[in-house]
Amino acid sequence: MQLHEITVSGDSGTGVRVRTDGSIDLANARLAGMMQAFGEDDVMRHLKMMPGIEGNGDYSSGFSVDGADFSQSVCRIGDAPVFFPYHFGGIFSAFNSRHFSSTRLQRNCGGAAGTCRIGAMVDFGVPLTPDSVLSGTVSAGLINSGVSLKLPVTRQLSVRASGRLSYFNMLYSKLLKNDESATNYGFHDLNLTATYAPTTSDCLQLNLFESRDHLKYDELATDMNVALRWHNRLATLQWIHTAPSWQWRQNAFVSSFGSRLDMDIIEFGMQMPSTITQAGSTGQLTLWRSAKWLFAYDAGYTSAAPQNVLVSGYGSDTGESLSSSSISYRSTHLTMSAECEIKFSHAFRLSPWCKVAAYHQGNCDAVDLLPGAKLSIISNENFFTLSMGRVVQHLHQVGLSEIGMASNFWIPSTTGINPQRAWSTTAQWIRPLSIGRMGRFKLSAHAYCRLLTNAHEYSGDLLSLISSDYRATDHIITGKGYAWGAGAMLARESGRLTGWASYSFGVSRLQFNTLSHKMCPSSFDPGHSLTIFGRYRLSRRLDTSASWHIASGRRITPITQIYIIADKVMMEHGGRNGAHLPVYHRLDLSLNYHFTSSQHGHLPLQHQLSFTIFNAYGRKNVEMQTFVVDPPTGNYHLKSPKSLYRFLPSLSYAISF
Repeated sequence: MQLHEITVSGDSGTGVRVRTDGSIDLANARLAGMMQAFGEDDVMRHLKMMPGIEGNGDYSSGFSVDGADFSQSVCRIGDAPVFFPYHFGGIFSAFNSRHFSSTRLQRNCGGAAGTCRIGAMVDFGVPLTPDSVLSGTVSAGLINSGVSLKLPVTRQLSVRASGRLSYFNMLYSKLLKNDESATNYGFHDLNLTATYAPTTSDCLQLNLFESRDHLKYDELATDMNVALRWHNRLATLQWIHTAPSWQWRQNAFVSSFGSRLDMDIIEFGMQMPSTITQAGSTGQLTLWRSAKWLFAYDAGYTSAAPQNVLVSGYGSDTGESLSSSSISYRSTHLTMSAECEIKFSHAFRLSPWCKVAAYHQGNCDAVDLLPGAKLSIISNENFFTLSMGRVVQHLHQVGLSEIGMASNFWIPSTTGINPQRAWSTTAQWIRPLSIGRMGRFKLSAHAYCRLLTNAHEYSGDLLSLISSDYRATDHIITGKGYAWGAGAMLARESGRLTGWASYSFGVSRLQFNTLSHKMCPSSFDPGHSLTIFGRYRLSRRLDTSASWHIASGRRITPITQIYIIADKVMMEHGGRNGAHLPVYHRLDLSLNYHFTSSQHGHLPLQHQLSFTIFNAYGRKNVEMQTFVVDPPTGNYHLKSPKSLYRFLPSLSYAISF
């Protein structure tokens, strides 16, 4: 067997490593015992501590990378997309970190192995070799409990199984209720991975995944009841064959997401279901010749039913749809790509690539040529990368919520909704530092610039949904714009105190000709963001962590005037996304106690007892602003609902073997 590549890495005390290609690797096992939320080592929370990666608030169910919107980045399991990667409110992601061994974020989706998204890729991985040792973790907390097992069946076959179940309302129901509203919520998620290696050259891996959520919100003052249910389901089968001078990776998958929003206000009721299913196959051939070559394809079929609004009351006693028709779309796509890594010297590498992306939906046909290149300069542990390329995205997510609620719907490109296209440039620089007795540090910085066409946003409102001629596509506006910004992170990777400080600033602007010819901030305009995280090892068994985050408030469109005409409330708005919510900031604390117990002839058991406080000083972060009107008097006042997540303590226990 011939060795083609070798990657040298050290044991980072932070569990975070920036690779020479600019991607960020998180060692999930290293994150256990670090900063937790309600007893969970959620890897997505750690990603949001990195510069340029934002969540938009406590209730944001998504992540924005370098000013891109939530739908422009994708989370994947076995190369298959997960369309809604969060449980409600962004406190938990849908991914059980103990099930996966590693998580990798690639800022730019360019390159032959990239997918058709403008933002970032986050891949959750299980090693493509069978587990050889029986191990597992059982955890119990005040909000949810879980189990994760690694079971070697034979030398060639192993199975991983993980699951979580929440009982959020049992102990936190009073904290989720106030004089104005009450919230009930629950979720579960399941993972199953089977890895089979019949020979030393071949490996098959099957991944199954399901997550399911149900949320009920009652606004007591207006007698409004809202119920939202959603689920993800995914199945993917991978095959990898490795030969002395080449490797082939083959994958087949199906992934689906469905949501249902139910709303009742006195005598008015509304139901809004939405679904999307994608089935496809990807393949990747790597050749090691005088240069490294990479050839890949991505083919798929997508079926989407964005909205089918059903209304009862409001002039309709039948509960039939007031939409002119049930909207559904079916589309196909095929992407072929090639990339070559040219080594001019040990330190200097150039990797040009080219993609051809073909797309078909009804009368909409599009073919895009997507060139790009990446320059890498590596000197010892210092490296610099610069990548530039053209990317295209055929799927879009829009809706009433700017914080990424599950009720937002996916819609493919059509004759009236063109594919999003962008030219994107990203530069990254890494330099290790040794500062005497202070230990080992690593300084990293990145900058980006993006030119975007065919950006889509939803311009409708709640009243639009109950119109008899409502069609979701009529309320999607299209524009163009740009984004630029930079970020830096200084990490301490050795010693009893480890952690990092990260800062980023970004600008994102869009222009919608149907609204104005002026550039306006996008709803994902990053602004300023600062995170300071530290973990201190008090003793062999005891450690503590703290994380403080501050960021510019989320962009909103302000209401400038409000009045009542003929018993109808009329509002006038200012510039789109022309105002900020108040500055967001939060402190989280964690204390972990570890110990090991063992008995003769039995496996040693590792125990971890964790106490965490989310939002330790009880900051009342504003999640939205709206006006409340009293129709009989005509009086109105500004209402600023605050986050429910204020000073939430949690105790959890985990046992591993």
